[in-house]
Amino acid sequence: MTLRAVGADPSPDVLALHGGLNEVVGRVPDARPWLSVTRLHVVPMRFGARVKSKSVDSMSADPPFVTTPVGAEGLHLGTIARFLVGESPAEMVSLCDRLLRDDALWVDVQQEMLRICREHFSAEGFRRSMEKVLVDCGVA
Repeated sequence: MTLRAVGADPSPDVLALHGGLNEVVGRVPDARPWLSVTRLHVVPMRFGARVKSKSVDSMSADPPFVTTPVGAEGLHLGTIARFLVGESPAEMVSLCDRLLRDDALWVDVQQEMLRICREHFSAEGFRRSMEKVLVDCGVA
């Protein structure tokens, strides 16, 4: 198995990992080709607010991902959060290990993630959410 670090501005610590089974790719113009050929994504977000586009990109690319509580904010993960959200590096490693070894769990989580994307992050899901907001505000 190869670990690929894809993303802008890798730190010196990340760059030092390059070699052997670790490949530091860095910035790419479009992450989708990289995301769509993996078994699992790891999104170790340490800061940010609301929904992170990296997490939505991972969800829509097909494979499951493991992230931090910050990375999971606003994603409507519900019951599958227990398989995807780790509070510590050790917990994230454990979640990754389980998803990589348990094919049935991987399929269940992947299918639920795609359902969540369709419901909350598609154009139709966005339209429904905005209609609800307008009704709640008394505008529509």
